[in-house]
Amino acid sequence: MKLTKISLAALVALGAFSSVASATPLEDAIKNVDLSGYARYRYTNDLTDNNGKKDDNGRHQFKSIFSFKAALDDNFFGVLSLRYASNDSSSGYANTADITDTESTFGVQEFYLGYKVGNTTLTAGKQVMGTYFTDDLAGTGIKIMNSDIQGLTLAAVAFDAIETGGDFDGNLKNTLPEVPNVYGLAAMGNYDPFSFKLWWAGLENIANLYAADAGLKFDLGAAKLGFQGQYVQNSAKDNTYSDGKFYALKGDANFFGFNVNLGYINFESDDANKVSFVTIEDNGKLINPAKLLNSVMNSGKQYYNNIQDENKYWFLGLGYKMDKVSLYANYIDGEGFSHAKGFGKDTDRKEWNAGGAYRYSKKLVFSGFYAAAKEEKNNLTSKRDRIRFETRWNF
Repeated sequence: MKLTKISLAALVALGAFSSVASATPLEDAIKNVDLSGYARYRYTNDLTDNNGKKDDNGRHQFKSIFSFKAALDDNFFGVLSLRYASNDSSSGYANTADITDTESTFGVQEFYLGYKVGNTTLTAGKQVMGTYFTDDLAGTGIKIMNSDIQGLTLAAVAFDAIETGGDFDGNLKNTLPEVPNVYGLAAMGNYDPFSFKLWWAGLENIANLYAADAGLKFDLGAAKLGFQGQYVQNSAKDNTYSDGKFYALKGDANFFGFNVNLGYINFESDDANKVSFVTIEDNGKLINPAKLLNSVMNSGKQYYNNIQDENKYWFLGLGYKMDKVSLYANYIDGEGFSHAKGFGKDTDRKEWNAGGAYRYSKKLVFSGFYAAAKEEKNNLTSKRDRIRFETRWNF
């Protein structure tokens, strides 16, 4: 039997051909993949005035999330979410030149495997944590959710790595002695007209957070009434922090397209000389009608994850919605701790904001707002105004 010699190039070609021949056709590969997410453009301009020292700056912000969910074998599924975010300075924002950013790249926000059987879903990997104490913070770990009992959802989470940049705002990331593992348990129920959420989150060797959120909703035909109460307790383990608490009450009424809401917020650190926190990221799921006061005011130090002394506010909101147009206005007044230079505790703080949105279609929304906040103490005054326009495409 005569053996034929085959060149190295021919072997490579044959190997490539066999790989292509056994590959899955693109049509088959993507037919069970769902795409969701959004693309968002924002323009934000801030004007600050600290005792006569004024600063005016703006920025263009671009952000998008592309989330791919693929059905795998049997009850398994996989999720890959890509995130893009960039800022272009405008009017000298942060003392930088006005340069367009074309070098930022996509990053992986989520990459996890899921398994669903009956009413139980388990996900493992890099994913948005989805706790009561976070907004869109990502972590690497495991999440289990079960809804076998009608109207009740039970959840458990365990993350041994969490995102510490980007949306991890406030001073928490700067004062933590170490980035902790995060564990959590939750029970969330909806039994019309009553709903509730009970959460525990443990930041290993740092603190335990306990939260209770209860609501009532009544449909009276021409009018709808709603009531909500929230309570969060921080039981600190690390001496860096103090125990702390948060509670808020809110009532709202809807009639003929109008909405009226009224409420009260109180949060404090038990030790006036130490910082406390009742959220891990931003303001979590806690009530906050302000755009500036309890968030970006004073270089982003006013979030609920950076609490000093006692803070108390009442608020009133009005809104109107008709077809594709919605409008709102809020007023917040009270006193609390200010991080502005020379202010500190017992500072008079207030804000009003007004805005609206136009829903061009189910997927495309245009919105904007104007907010003005003011702090006063001992003849000192600190002000911050913000205007924002936003275009968001959901898919």
